[in-house]
Amino acid sequence: MDRLRRENAWDEAEAGSVSGRCLGGFKILWDNVHFSLFCEDSQDPKHALKLCSALSESKLNLPFFTFGIDEKGQYIGLTVESELALKAQKILDSLSWEKDKVYLATSRSSILSIFPHRSKPEIAASLLDAFSKNNIQPAAMANSSAAISAVIDRHLAAKATQALFGPFCFSTYRTPEDWKLAQKGKEKIYKEIIASYQEKRPKVYSLNWHLNLDLFDIRSLSTELRNMAQLFMNLDRAGLKLTFLISSAVGGNQEQKFFLAFPHAPKDTFRENLGNLTSWEVRKDSQPVASFSMNGPHFGDRYGIAALLLKCFHEAGIRPIAIGCTVASIMGLVESGQVKAVTEAIRGSFDVPAVMEK
Repeated sequence: MDRLRRENAWDEAEAGSVSGRCLGGFKILWDNVHFSLFCEDSQDPKHALKLCSALSESKLNLPFFTFGIDEKGQYIGLTVESELALKAQKILDSLSWEKDKVYLATSRSSILSIFPHRSKPEIAASLLDAFSKNNIQPAAMANSSAAISAVIDRHLAAKATQALFGPFCFSTYRTPEDWKLAQKGKEKIYKEIIASYQEKRPKVYSLNWHLNLDLFDIRSLSTELRNMAQLFMNLDRAGLKLTFLISSAVGGNQEQKFFLAFPHAPKDTFRENLGNLTSWEVRKDSQPVASFSMNGPHFGDRYGIAALLLKCFHEAGIRPIAIGCTVASIMGLVESGQVKAVTEAIRGSFDVPAVMEK
């Protein structure tokens, strides 16, 4: 009966106006390979730093990268172009992991990004519901200030583009066919500019902070996308903004790990909406956290960005909670007391003309 109520609530929301879900567009990077790692009992971000540094030294660009730490270990997701996958696999094999405590899943993937989401949980809800209805299980997700990106099975990418035209409308194309015509040749242009810009200090338009956030991390079965979609829809009705989101596959895509951050609410709205989802493992951090975001003119065009960020954190003694890098943007979560130290560390390695707090 509870499940029926939740599905009816979702269907009622679907019957409403879609004006709030009219987006600017979406993009796909088609031919990639995604690596999902779960390092059990490891809370040391030096593992991620070593991995990203080795990839950078081999000049491998990462159009998608996620990293998160909890009490059970660390979660790493990274994507490379298909022709570079063997090189990336050799790097992964060469690192001194505790092999019996590292779970690795590899998949031929595409990266789907929709924009702008305007920090509305409703957009994430509609995307996850479209995936659920079409049996599309994302290997990883991450948001930026502008877009939500998902790593999906390459063979399901065309199906995913069709599915988007159910919950969303797009200002630049009205049908999937319109979108296909608009994309011809763009993938080739993207590949030609990869890693063509290598400033010693990457440029950043600005460093933006969101303060006083509540952090939740959720570990759930991969079959519960619709429940997660309903959760996001409820949060949207409560007026909360989706400030930070990453997810990663755990144990060969059988489970998903989500790191979520929202502005602090007077009532524990998040916990209230998890009342019927008893199969999920949910943890709310007792202390407020802060998220930072930045993008630059060449973030999507050069390798080494993630490695540089992790290196400046390591040198400053900062352990990030979670990081998401999506093509041209970086988002991160840290403890609230580390905002000043993180700002100084980033300014030591990146050209940052302005710092803004919200």
